[in-house]
Amino acid sequence: MIPIKNIPPGTRNGRIRLLQGLILLAVLPLVLMGCWTTTAKVAIEPPWMPDVSGQMEDREPPVGQVAPVFWLEDGVAIDGVFTEWRGLVSAQPYVVVYGSGFIPADASGDFTMATDGANLFLYADITDDVPNENKLPPAGAWRNDSVEFFIGTDTTPHRDFTPTDNHIRVVPASKTDPAVYSLSINDVDFTKETDARVRFRENGYRIEAAIPLALLGISDLRLGQKLRVEFQINDGDSSERDRLIHWMSEKDDPYFDASVWGDAEIVLPQEAAQ
Repeated sequence: MIPIKNIPPGTRNGRIRLLQGLILLAVLPLVLMGCWTTTAKVAIEPPWMPDVSGQMEDREPPVGQVAPVFWLEDGVAIDGVFTEWRGLVSAQPYVVVYGSGFIPADASGDFTMATDGANLFLYADITDDVPNENKLPPAGAWRNDSVEFFIGTDTTPHRDFTPTDNHIRVVPASKTDPAVYSLSINDVDFTKETDARVRFRENGYRIEAAIPLALLGISDLRLGQKLRVEFQINDGDSSERDRLIHWMSEKDDPYFDASVWGDAEIVLPQEAAQ
């Protein structure tokens, strides 16, 4: 082969272009094979995979159901014994907003509201396979184990909160001291102005609380009164919430959209049993 440097300029340029073309033809198939390969990709496991053992099929919101709010003339003693709540259930949330489906052993519960006309009493009996103390400030405690109650006296259709609409979060904060808890109303800390008790067990916890109606912007409640309510379970098996369950709403929106709440009525305990 004649060295390129000895080739006349015109011929040399042609040879160079020819050589470049040959190189391109040799490399191009390799490039295309890299871009269009059909080799199967290896799936990367996500950092958290839910245990779906014991999972129940997804369930629809109980539209049309009216939650009983119980009229208890003598009120409730907030003592961590929970005797007054026996046989009284307002709602059982099972609408999974996110998580792996409704797994009762993982997160489920009975919620109850009651009143004596001057106070709102709250109770939740939660089943949780990994019950945790929640040390977060109440406004941010939705990120781990906690329960939420929503209540309002305005039964007309509306989305934005009115003055009597309330979002209450009760937070289990100690496995050793039942009197240690936190409580927020519309994300404002009202722990010192309220009373509550929490008791943990191996597979869950129970909470009861009393809130003066004045803190809720409600002047009074009466037997037979119609209300709007919602109930929520926040479940975090580790450091963050990994399951969210409602009574009515299928989205994470009850804290700003009162239209997704359900109906309730203040009744005597014996009336709810009929």
